Amino acid sequence: DGKRPETDEERKIVEKIDSIPGAIKSEVEFKYPKDDRVYTGRVDLVAETDEKLTIIDLKTSDKFENAQREQLELYREAFEQITDKEVDAKLLQL
Repeated sequence: DGKRPETDEERKIVEKIDSIPGAIKSEVEFKYPKDDRVYTGRVDLVAETDEKLTIIDLKTSDKFENAQREQLELYREAFEQITDKEVDAKLLQL
C-alpha cells in the first residue's frame, strides 16, 4: 500500500525482504499433485529471478518446528515442479 515502516522492527523486516534478489510477489497460491493427492497452499513471498525462485515463509515465532520445515520443503518441491526452476526456500522470522 506504499506505507512506510514506522518502527525499528518494521524497518528491519523491510530491510530483510528488500535484501532478497528478484521481483517479489506476495500470497502466491499453488496446486501441486503428488502421491495421489493435490496439495494446495499459499506462500507468503516468492522472489523470482531469471535463474531461480526464492520462497519465503514468514513466521512470528523464532521456534521453527519440524512441521514448518516439512511444509517449506513441500513448497520448494512444488515450485520446482511447477516452474522448472531452481528453488531456494527460507523461513524468515519477523
